[in-house]
Amino acid sequence: MIVPDPMSSEQQKEEVRKNWAERAAAWHTMTGARGGMWQAATDLMIDALSIRPGMRVLDVASGPGEPALSIAAAIAPDGQVTATDLTPEMLVSAEENARARGVTNIVFRQADAEALPFPNGAFDAVTCRFGAMLFPDVRRALGEMRRVLAPEGRVVCLIWGPPERNAQMRPLAVVRRYVELPAPAPGEPHRFRFSAPGELAGHLHAMGFRHVEDTTHDIAMQWHGTAEEGWEMLLKNNRRMAAAVAALAPEQHAKLTQEVLDAIRAEEQHVGGGTAAVVRVTGMR
Repeated sequence: MIVPDPMSSEQQKEEVRKNWAERAAAWHTMTGARGGMWQAATDLMIDALSIRPGMRVLDVASGPGEPALSIAAAIAPDGQVTATDLTPEMLVSAEENARARGVTNIVFRQADAEALPFPNGAFDAVTCRFGAMLFPDVRRALGEMRRVLAPEGRVVCLIWGPPERNAQMRPLAVVRRYVELPAPAPGEPHRFRFSAPGELAGHLHAMGFRHVEDTTHDIAMQWHGTAEEGWEMLLKNNRRMAAAVAALAPEQHAKLTQEVLDAIRAEEQHVGGGTAAVVRVTGMR
């Protein structure tokens, strides 16, 4: 058997960029029109920021605008947020969401987390929600975050906790009974990389951050759409799964779809969409 060579860091970034460009429209819907599915996750980050007037905050991997937009609202009118993302299509969505919500103390800039285009000490805080696990070289990215922090500046990262504590994984468990979903290759960026407590914190320690704290929280996922819309979003956010499901025979496809919808509706009986475990990691320069 021929084992393919692992992707280089640049190839991984290009794959991430391409994947998120394709998801931009779906995420615009979740963050904009739906008001944010993971507002509770953003609130956890804001609680750790020690908000004060005039703050300069850098948000890394902002996607379609969160948590950057909520942070900007929290530090208005004197503070300013710089929202960055590797994927231009995501930043277009973020700018549209900012206009719709009337948030003006924010600027947008395409940037690679591993090579941030900002001077040393430019920010009082750096945030990153659900992005660190997707950086090919996470230590390089964390080093860049530390570099652009002012002395005593704070970093706040949020990543997904254990998959078995994530309600969104239950529909995927149904899918796996019908199709084979390939596991991520060793070292490949993926959603649940660093999900165990202490993993990302260890990287912060290694990069020189002080007063590192690592806590796991169960948060509500506020999905306000229908079960059908939720299933559509899952498919749009996972190309491999969507292709495998589409290849099923019509009878199997219909049966799978019904079971997934039943699983989503069962979760809707809990806190408007179920809960998910997240790990919040903070540190100081």
